[in-house]
Amino acid sequence: MLRRVLLLILITLSFILSGCGNDAKSPVQNKAEVKSGFKISEVNNEKKDDDKNKSASQNSNQSVSTNRTYVDNGYVNGVGVNFRKGPSLDAEVIRGLDHANVQVIAFTTDSTGREWAQVRLLEDGTEGYIAKEYFKHSTSGYRKDTEQAIGQGHIVGTEVTMRNGQAREADPIGVFKNGESVEILKFVDTPRGELWVKVRRSNGDKGFVFGQYLRKD
Repeated sequence: MLRRVLLLILITLSFILSGCGNDAKSPVQNKAEVKSGFKISEVNNEKKDDDKNKSASQNSNQSVSTNRTYVDNGYVNGVGVNFRKGPSLDAEVIRGLDHANVQVIAFTTDSTGREWAQVRLLEDGTEGYIAKEYFKHSTSGYRKDTEQAIGQGHIVGTEVTMRNGQAREADPIGVFKNGESVEILKFVDTPRGELWVKVRRSNGDKGFVFGQYLRKD
């Protein structure tokens, strides 16, 4: 009888000791698993954050780097032409330009209907505005006009046409204002008995005007 009791006690103690061992090992294993999983998750999150930072940096660089498209090339056709900070006669003058080579960024019109050209100076990259009438298209830049004037004159009449040749059939290339001052370059008598005068405007444009609409100064 005593032997049976001792056997039951030993079996019970063995069972209890076996259970405690399992419980003691289990928390350690769980902590290791959690810790290991945390490290893996932490590394993955850091990698994702790095990828996000790289992506944001790339996007930032792309937004800063922009390509400007120029609509035309040419030069400022005049001396002392006001180069302004904005498309308005009230805008501050940066400086005067003398036949400067430029690239046109855009054309715009102010509230008064005056047309302006937004330009970039080729010499130093400065951007600003000039009155559109002083912009001259050219792919080769400014070339000094060597044609000498033989006198001065002014236009008599309203909406007088300037043409590209000494004939009524020649293409119109501009319209003069009444009283507009011009340089006289030469007089041309045609077989029809008409007198045409080659003139140069203050902006450098040249053409022909019918003689009766010009008076010498």
